[in-house]
Amino acid sequence: MDRRALVLVLSLATAASADKKIQGMTPGFQREAQTCATQVSGLRKVQTGATSLAPTLSPEDRTALDKDLEALKAGLVGVETYCTAVTELVAFLEASKDAAYKSVEKELDTRDNAVRKLRKESKKIIETTAPITRRWIGRIAQNQVQRPAEVKPKPTAFPSGRSAVLPNLGKGAWKVEGHKSQDLASYVEGDRTATVMVSSFQTSDCEAAKTTLKSSPLADALTRVEGLELAWHVQLRSGDRTFGEGFCVRLGGGRIVATFSESPVRTDTFPLIRRLALDLARAHVAAAKTP
Repeated sequence: MDRRALVLVLSLATAASADKKIQGMTPGFQREAQTCATQVSGLRKVQTGATSLAPTLSPEDRTALDKDLEALKAGLVGVETYCTAVTELVAFLEASKDAAYKSVEKELDTRDNAVRKLRKESKKIIETTAPITRRWIGRIAQNQVQRPAEVKPKPTAFPSGRSAVLPNLGKGAWKVEGHKSQDLASYVEGDRTATVMVSSFQTSDCEAAKTTLKSSPLADALTRVEGLELAWHVQLRSGDRTFGEGFCVRLGGGRIVATFSESPVRTDTFPLIRRLALDLARAHVAAAKTP
């Protein structure tokens, strides 16, 4: 065989062998990256769970918890740094799978040395934080068992067939009324009242509907919320007094107008009343789109 041909064959064989060497390293580092990600996930769960314990602890236990949380926070930084280095090394190996080993040897050695150093530091962190995990894991589990499950309020059906969740405004009671194109919810608690009325109309002229209301501009007026595009959102007035709000939604060839108020004064529960109006407007939209 010609000498030059022999050299070429040997070079190709060396490159192929080198490629296999790089490819052979990759699975081990991939497994290391997965193990590291599991360790980070475990530390985060302990950190989150321990943080949720804080309101239930005595002052002495709270002091001990705060100290352990600081250690966990610092430990997480170290382990996450190690995970990042391993993940980046895996990405480098995968990107270099077709390269000759000699062409990436220097970069590979630099990355590998960094991972070795961080691996050692991460192992020490895991060993140091293990007592913290053991100290709190039992109490975290007990706290989660004792925590009552969240009970979601059930929607109330209106005469129209639509439904919405009536907010808890206090010790009073809601009454629902209406018909096919209108829903009315009224709340009474002593001399305190709240009213939400949402109506559908066959015409789409929201501006004309606005002229029938005594209103003034609203500084933080809504224009778009989930499932709704509002043509206008205004304050409702009676003389010099602001007592509620209203909005209009265009819907195909029709419109939905909502008015909602609280009397004798607006309280910090008014956003809940507004949310009921928005929910009922969405119910009107959904009903209009149903064949």
